Amino acid sequence: MLLVNEKIIINLKMLSAKDVEVKRKIINTARAIRKKYLALKLERDENDIAINKALAPLTTPLKKSLKIQSSPSPSSTLNVKSKAESIDTVKEEEKEEKEEEEINKSVSFLNQQPQPQQSSDDENNYDDAIGFDKSIDERNLQTFLTTYPAPIQPYIYAFLKESSQIDKYYGLKYDSDMDIWTLGSSKVNFLPNGTIAILNQTYKGTPGLYELLFFARPKTYTSMDKTAYKDILQKTSVYRKDYSPTGKILVPTSF
Repeated sequence: MLLVNEKIIINLKMLSAKDVEVKRKIINTARAIRKKYLALKLERDENDIAINKALAPLTTPLKKSLKIQSSPSPSSTLNVKSKAESIDTVKEEEKEEKEEEEINKSVSFLNQQPQPQQSSDDENNYDDAIGFDKSIDERNLQTFLTTYPAPIQPYIYAFLKESSQIDKYYGLKYDSDMDIWTLGSSKVNFLPNGTIAILNQTYKGTPGLYELLFFARPKTYTSMDKTAYKDILQKTSVYRKDYSPTGKILVPTSF
């Protein structure tokens, strides 16, 4: 600081009285401006502090309120969780309804029956072959029929003659090597009185139920026949892939 003042004094000695006076005014003006700036800045800071203190009773509750609103309340979190659980429940119900609808669709051929679909991999369960010895002549055929109850003989005859009425998709199959009838992978027995036995369950043999089991487009059946037939389908899983209760539901693509 001393060195600076000495330089100023030396410079002032080299200047004229008029120049010295101008220099002094400039220096004093600069100092005044600096002081004024510092004073204004200090005053502004003090004013800000004073304003903040004055408004504190109002601003503090507002800040707390904003903080509370920005964070989720326990009740809102619970509501979100409840909504998510409700959505999951609805989705599960929709899934069950869809599966039930597919099951109903799979047995909707009670009015119109699908023809066999051999091109699809999912339908390889349904063998297009009739499965009996075609060398059987009419006489042997009649002899064969007498081994079955009279009420069911017309339907077995239509099956062995490869009638176009036969349901090759969901219907009964005959294994000539084993001499057994099957529905899906389940063995079917015809009792002497015409009763049908499947998986330790018996069903009254009626023309309507026979039509449902043999024909692609059954025409005459009662509501009881329809109920029995649907129960048979569900027990044998004939409408599912690999005849498995958990297999994919096979819905016919054409009729």
